[in-house]
Amino acid sequence: MLLAGGLAGVAGAVEVLGVHYRLIEGFATGFGFNAVGIALLAALNPIAVLPAGLFFGFLETGALAMQRAVGVPSPLVAVIQGLTMVFVLSAMGLTARRRRV
Repeated sequence: MLLAGGLAGVAGAVEVLGVHYRLIEGFATGFGFNAVGIALLAALNPIAVLPAGLFFGFLETGALAMQRAVGVPSPLVAVIQGLTMVFVLSAMGLTARRRRV
């Protein structure tokens, strides 16, 4: 955890100091919420975090592109992420229940 936190801090410092040269308000909003969703989607498996993170990243980037191109509302991504979490967690609950029986 110390290594991951240090790497995240270095990445944030590079973004703020090397790209924008200043701290932008709202720079990191929602990262914690996304991290919890990604960890749950990956079932706390360190190897599965990469595809889960890419999935969330593609959703976020695709939402902005769809909003510009077609006019799809951007908050639709939050709905898709929430539904994904509901389906994955319910599937995990069903498999855990089957293992107990």
